[in-house]
Amino acid sequence: MKRTGLVTVLLAVALGAAGCSRTSSKQNPSQPGPSRTPDNTFLVPRPSAPASDERSLALQVRAASCKPLDKAQSFSVQPPRKIQGGTYGDTTNQPLPFQTRDLFARLDAACQSCHSPRVAVGGFRYANSYRDRTEVIDGVDTLIPGYASAADKLLAALASGTMPPAVENESREQYTQIAEQLQQWITAGKPDPADSGAAAEYPAVWGLSDPAALTSLGDCSPASLKPAGDKDAYFASLEALPKTLKETDLDTLDDWQLAQSGTIAYDVEYPLMNDYAKKLRHIRLPGKTDENGKLHADGGFQQISLLADPNLSTQEYAIPENTRFYKTFFAQRRNADGKVTYKPMETRIIVVRYGREPLYGTYVWNADQKEAVLLDAPYRDGTPWKDLVIKDSFDETRPGVDRKYVVPAKHRCVQCHQGTSQKSFVLGFNPYQLNIQTVNHLGNPKKVTPEKASQMDRLAQLGVLAPTAAALRPALRDLPRNEERFATHRNDTWDFALDAQGYFAGNCAHCHNPNGYAYKEGQIRFDLRPGFATEFPTHLQPTKFSNDNFRIVSSAGDLDLSYLFRKVAGTEEELRGQDRMPLHTPGAPDCQVVNTIARWILSYNRSLSRQAVLDTKVIKPCTTENDFNRADPPWFEDDPTESDKNYIPRRADWNDPDHGMAARYRELQFSPALKDLSRQSFPTGWWINVDNACRFPEPANATDELRKWDELGQTWIRSGVESTRVPRTLGQLYTTTPGAYFFGQTCVKCHGRMGRGDGVIAKDFKQIQPANFLSGMFGQAGLNKQAFDTSDANGQKTNLTAQYFVWMAVEGTRLRDVPPAAIDVVGRYGGRMLGQIRDNCIRLLTGEKASSRDFLLYKDVCTFENLGLNDEQLAVDENGVPRNPAAVEAWADKGAINAGFLIYDYVESMLAQGKFKPSQGECSLVPEYSP
Repeated sequence: MKRTGLVTVLLAVALGAAGCSRTSSKQNPSQPGPSRTPDNTFLVPRPSAPASDERSLALQVRAASCKPLDKAQSFSVQPPRKIQGGTYGDTTNQPLPFQTRDLFARLDAACQSCHSPRVAVGGFRYANSYRDRTEVIDGVDTLIPGYASAADKLLAALASGTMPPAVENESREQYTQIAEQLQQWITAGKPDPADSGAAAEYPAVWGLSDPAALTSLGDCSPASLKPAGDKDAYFASLEALPKTLKETDLDTLDDWQLAQSGTIAYDVEYPLMNDYAKKLRHIRLPGKTDENGKLHADGGFQQISLLADPNLSTQEYAIPENTRFYKTFFAQRRNADGKVTYKPMETRIIVVRYGREPLYGTYVWNADQKEAVLLDAPYRDGTPWKDLVIKDSFDETRPGVDRKYVVPAKHRCVQCHQGTSQKSFVLGFNPYQLNIQTVNHLGNPKKVTPEKASQMDRLAQLGVLAPTAAALRPALRDLPRNEERFATHRNDTWDFALDAQGYFAGNCAHCHNPNGYAYKEGQIRFDLRPGFATEFPTHLQPTKFSNDNFRIVSSAGDLDLSYLFRKVAGTEEELRGQDRMPLHTPGAPDCQVVNTIARWILSYNRSLSRQAVLDTKVIKPCTTENDFNRADPPWFEDDPTESDKNYIPRRADWNDPDHGMAARYRELQFSPALKDLSRQSFPTGWWINVDNACRFPEPANATDELRKWDELGQTWIRSGVESTRVPRTLGQLYTTTPGAYFFGQTCVKCHGRMGRGDGVIAKDFKQIQPANFLSGMFGQAGLNKQAFDTSDANGQKTNLTAQYFVWMAVEGTRLRDVPPAAIDVVGRYGGRMLGQIRDNCIRLLTGEKASSRDFLLYKDVCTFENLGLNDEQLAVDENGVPRNPAAVEAWADKGAINAGFLIYDYVESMLAQGKFKPSQGECSLVPEYSP
């Protein structure tokens, strides 16, 4: 149905007519929500070729009820590009019923994690480009097929249902749809959707707004909001989000049109930093209803009030159930003329619910910016939704340069949003954030537009905030000064503490508070909500480091001894595979963040003047907003699910030498000599004769090695001491292989005795389960190891399963959720599971392990194809401190890698074959020990 008379509608609304009135109706949750327009277009489309005077009149009418905003801090939205061959990228006369770029994006979401050029599971790879391209892989120029060349093979796998694997029947429909579209594209001649470089007209989603001069509050400020009860009933009844954004409240980005159904934009004082993206935030409150569920006569909203908790009243609001929050992200791009514009990428939604799980999800915008579709790309177990990594043109002054944009997975949303005190799942909507300040933390004027400065007044006038909520307007500069209470800061550096507190409020406090992920799940017990960071507990020491001088924040203002600064601004080498903070925010930190946190920590140094703090040069990898030479943000796909139907490596990017397994691991060799060592048995203690169930033989000829046990039979003497008194028969001496011993030391708690991922603390991991080696890496009778087949420079196939195993154990695994019971194994090392073994190698040098039962085992493993214990490069002083730390570090790394190979061999040769080495308390499982 064609829509006409837009000006008439605008005039009617402006004069108070019922041009945009609504009626309340109960919606079937399985059906799409009510549409603002009677046809299937997205929003109220612009009239077909409107006359200039008609459009001018329409804009005047709109401006009368939606005041234009100050454009001083506006940004321009990048118009969609014209596609060669017509609207849908089709070079034939018949346009395709979908965007070719959208088809490519759906293919990538389904296939790229396994079949990207550097992953190539099963030996198949393709490039996310229309044409073939050449990449250097394993040192060799390799031709990678693009969409056009790979299309037929992709179609065959999708149409047959063999790919993607591990997908439940109910989830298969979406892949059938991709196959159908792919078939249409092939039939149409595989048209190239290459960008012509010319800008198209902004789509109807913008209505009469001006996307070329947009602010963080939109482009106009409506005089009133009108509730629409039909959407309230619709959202209240939903059990799952609708498939498209146009079925939600945000069915347009025109502020005036949004106001007609009660949706309003807002901004925050301390935004989350996310790779320089611009953001639009919207809120839609449910309307007031009577006892029968009908809209209240006065047409008002259920207002936001202060939380009843007096301890949180200055920080948190009570948000009504069924309130909807939206945040649209615009990625930064540079055009060929050098102008910076922003492209809509995703819109996130939260529907507030209490006593049950909130509705939340992400709508991903398509290439022509006409529509956003709910992300439902499945995890390994077939449930939605996993990470979506979009590679897009980033800088047209450098053709061919792409940049990742990351839409985070569902479990990442939970980790961040679980930290709300009021249990609304909503972050950033509180008095400290809504009260936009016109002065900085020193009291000097800030560049703030009038609309931002008056935001709380406007929200109160529109009925969003209750009077008491609007009246409370806290500011960080009003917090009690530390020097008055603890003498830890000085007056002239107080603003440094407040600057840091502001950054923490927007970026860190949602995790670092008593309800937050870091606090509850990671056992990182400090609070960064407003008022807490300015009283930071500088005595706290991170558990991941043994340096006694290392603190979360150094009370002496030492950046190198402050773990928090390393997590925010550290290099990739310093982070050693750990996540940069803030969690789940891609991109390197910007210079403002690095300097803000650095100055706060430096201000603890009472010997530094304010000017000295400002003059300190912080040498860290940071960028400015206009620096388009910054590195592509590092990101790895984090899938916490498991499926026994298909094996996909935990690190799907393992074969990417830039972000995955580095060359130093790929080049490792599991030598025959090391395999011989893996078969040797070493004494490490005594069998425990539970209930005297076992009888141990007396060996006829005890070896010299066994006679080195001391007189108590409990400890091992490093060298030169032999015991003649052995209270137990040497036949009771427990021996085992190195791989089995190390597996029991470092792996069994999480992965279980048989490596099935069912250890005693496996269920304690909230967000990710320990890997099941038997159905995973070694599953399908060893066929799954083919996932790690590669080719060397000479075209010779090589399997890197063992190297991958070692890499994951040394540094490739990223652990955020470490239960207390696992802290002794992995807590200190993050995901470095061999860290404990590595430390034990060093203890051989310091003498701490000289009398340990497992001394001989560690000695042989740590020195294998490595320096001997008495090598002068490994010498330590009288305090046990290495004289050559670099040599000791490299030596210990080699020892840990040896142990990793030995564990791998034990899993492959024993556990994967259904066999295992009995533990010290299981002598009854050994036939020759039975009475």
